[in-house]
Amino acid sequence: MLLQTRPTAVKISVLALFIVAIIGHCYGASSFYCCKRALLATVIAYFVTTLFIKAVNFVLLNAMIDKEVEKQREINRDN
Repeated sequence: MLLQTRPTAVKISVLALFIVAIIGHCYGASSFYCCKRALLATVIAYFVTTLFIKAVNFVLLNAMIDKEVEKQREINRDN
């Protein structure tokens, strides 16, 4: 089963938003700086997560295809 890209990427990016904002706030950065940095981290996290999930889906899809090809070869050998 392939992984869903958008829901997972949104969850990770929202998590990154809050983590970066909290870290910035704890270190005493200004609100504008925290906001700008957190939004940048959110965008980066979204795109990185999307690319990672697409890569995982590619590997999973190839594994499923190889499995089916092996089944067909085995069926053809038996006949």
